[in-house]
This record gives sequence, structure tokens and C-alpha cells, in this order.
Amino acid sequence: MKTDIMNAESMQVELTETMPEQIIDELSVTESWYIVITTSTGEQYKFFGNDFLNSLKTGLQDGTFTAEDLVVASEKKEDGTWTNSQSTLAEFSKNHFALRKVFQPVLSFSLEGLSWGIIIGIALKLLDTLITFALVDLRMAFFFIGAIAVCFIPRIGLIGVAVISFLIARYTGVNFFLVGLVSAITGAILGVLPGLAVGGLTGLIKRNRCSPDPKLRREPSHIVYTAVVLPFISAILLFWVYLFVFNPWLVDTFSK
Repeated sequence: MKTDIMNAESMQVELTETMPEQIIDELSVTESWYIVITTSTGEQYKFFGNDFLNSLKTGLQDGTFTAEDLVVASEKKEDGTWTNSQSTLAEFSKNHFALRKVFQPVLSFSLEGLSWGIIIGIALKLLDTLITFALVDLRMAFFFIGAIAVCFIPRIGLIGVAVISFLIARYTGVNFFLVGLVSAITGAILGVLPGLAVGGLTGLIKRNRCSPDPKLRREPSHIVYTAVVLPFISAILLFWVYLFVFNPWLVDTFSK
């Protein structure tokens, strides 16, 4: 049986039959974790270091590893003892985006797009609210910026935010923290579906590059519809409702 060890620089050193236990003992002293992959042919590969995900990804793409290869992950606890967990390489990849996109490229990018969609949606909606305040009264815009900025002060806590927001609201008559919270929630809702669709489309475009072997993919045949088409259509409907139903209702409610 051939045994290899791969470090952060992806260097590979061939070892003899009597070396594996010695190498494992050395890793137990110098490293806080390592993983051992056993292929279907009995070859073993030991990984440690920050670049192991790229090495595993390359191994999957060039056929060195398969989805069903056994992974044993060892991690050193604070008391010095070691814990071991076993899984297949496909299961192990679920916790690592670089590997997951080899098995589930469209779904992985779609979920990443969801996160970015929420962030961008919140940012754009807060900016929209800020511009609205600035057009009405520039002082209101500064108070809104202050209310949002308070939320990012380290260790101020929820009570501190509430107290400052209450003081600003008492002075101006507007609860800027509540306005900011509602704006953030609205932006997050509006950003979810476009983020899913754009992320899924990105995964579809990059699918052959991320996962050149179709046998590695663990995605249903309808993934294009569920991760791209359906979110895209739903996003259009959501924005239509927001612009032509919700916004007019909101303006009419507050204008009375």
C-alpha cells in the first residue's frame, strides 16, 4: 500500500510501509488537526495545513479521489486528547465550500448568492431610506446615519442601542432605529430571491469547470429550475408587488 502526505504547499512525499504510524505521531505533536483519506484502491493520503482544501479539490478533479473515499478527521482537544470522525469524501465536503461546489456546483453558488443577496439588499434599502430622508430634511439623514452607526459600536449592547435610539426619537419625533430595522428586513427579503437566481446562474456557468466529471455531481436534474428559473420568476413577482402594491399602500397610509 502506498501512503502519501500532503502539506499546505501541496508537496507530496512517497512513504514506505513502516512510515505511516511515525508520521501520524509527528503530526500529533506538531499539528492540531489532520485528515487521512483512504481511496478505493487502498492508497492513503494525509492532509494538514491551510491549503488542504485546494489539494483535495485538485485530487477530485483529476480523478485521484472519488466521492465514496473514506475520510478520517482527527482534531486535538484543549486537554491534549484527540477526537476522530469518519465520513465519505462527499459527506465531508458539505462543510467546505471549495469542496462542496465540486459535488453541488449550482446549489453551492446559489446559496452563496443568497447570502450576498441579503447583504446587498440590506445595503441598498438602507441607502434608499437615507436618500429619502436627505431629500426631506438633511438633518434627518444625519440622525438616521447616527442611529445605524450606533449598532456597529463594539460592546455597546442592545440596551445601549435602545437607549440612544430612544433619546434620538424623543428629540426628533422619529424612531430612526425602528426605521433602519424595517428597512434592513425589507432589503433582506427583496435581496434573497435575486441572490439565489444570480448565484445559481453563476454555478450553472461554472459547473463544468468546478466539476469536470459529471459522476461527481450530487445534484438533481431539476436543479436549474429550482435554483435559477423559479427564484428569478419569483423575484420579478416580488418586486412587482413591492413597487405597485406595497409602496402605494404605504404612501397612502402615511399620507392620511
